[in-house]
Formats: sequence, structure tokens, C-alpha cells
Amino acid sequence: MTGLTDALKGLAAPFRALVVAVLGAFWAWQWFTNDGLWAILAALAALLLGLTLDALGRRTSPANPHLSIALMEWWIVVPMVLAALAAATTIVITVELVAPETATPETKETIGALATAITAFLASGFIDWAADDTDSRTSDRIRDHFYAKYATTFQDNSPADLYVYSTTTPTGWSRTTRRTRADGIKSRWHLDRVPTE
Repeated sequence: MTGLTDALKGLAAPFRALVVAVLGAFWAWQWFTNDGLWAILAALAALLLGLTLDALGRRTSPANPHLSIALMEWWIVVPMVLAALAAATTIVITVELVAPETATPETKETIGALATAITAFLASGFIDWAADDTDSRTSDRIRDHFYAKYATTFQDNSPADLYVYSTTTPTGWSRTTRRTRADGIKSRWHLDRVPTE
């Protein structure tokens, strides 16, 4: 099973890009079939879901790092929905801007270049923003939250403290490493906390 897991691991980013593209095309299609309100409501619901679960994850007890991580990871829905909305908007604008047959070649080329530029921006900006690797916005958000949440929880340089702040072991804040860090925090919770008076 490890071989399959390793093979599929590299498909996460392309899969997210595919989801964004398909969702954007679907929402654009809904716009053209006069169901645009449903597309907007679905986008708002998904945004609300991602933001709500992220907020709940931030408010969980420090004693439960696994739940905190699991909930905060739903934030990735937010940039994906924003990217899909931007893709849908690009499709709608591109279709609406189709140059009439009487347009000059320069006008047709300009409209095509505009659509290409917007698409390139979406591909490079939003998809990278929605990544979940070691150096990604999602990983950085969770890392920063853990730094703040556990700032005064553990004794300095204790094993649990190192699970939060270490930059060498474990390395980074990728999805797998976050679970390793949560396991370490949970296992050392009662041993390394700063004594309360």
C-alpha cells in the first residue's frame, strides 16, 4: 500500500487544480443557464464551511492538537473556492468578450491575450496558495497558530515544546509532519506542561 500512497501523493496539487477548474467551469455554466444564484450560494456555503471549521480548530483545547489540525485543514477550501470563483468569472468574461466577426484582428488578439493572462494568473496564484506542502499558506497558518497557542504551555526545550517549535526534528509543517507533531504534543501533554499554581 505504501507504493500506491507514494504514487498518489504527488497528485494532490494537480487534483486540487482539476477541482478548481471543473468547479469554475460548472459555476460558469450555471451562470449561463440562469442558475448563477445557485453557484453563488454554493460558493458562499463552501466559504462559510471552511472558515467555520478553521475557527473551531483554532478554539479547540490545546490538549487536543489532532482535532485542532483536522479542523484547521478545512481552511484549504477557502482559497480553492476563491480560485473556482475567479475561474468562473474568467470564463464568463471571456465568453462575453468574444469579439464579433466584424472586429479588427487587433481587437480579437487583445481579447485572447486578456483571457490568457487572467488564466495564467489564476493558475500560478490561487493553486499555489491552496497548496498543502511544507512551505505553503495552509502549513504556515497552522504553524503560526500552534506557535501562539503553545507559547506558554510547555517548559522551555521540553520534548513537547520541541514538537511545536523545532525546525529540525520533525522538519516542516506538511500534512504528515503536522500529525507527527500532534502525536508528540499529545504524548507529552501531562509531562511537559508548565506547572500551574
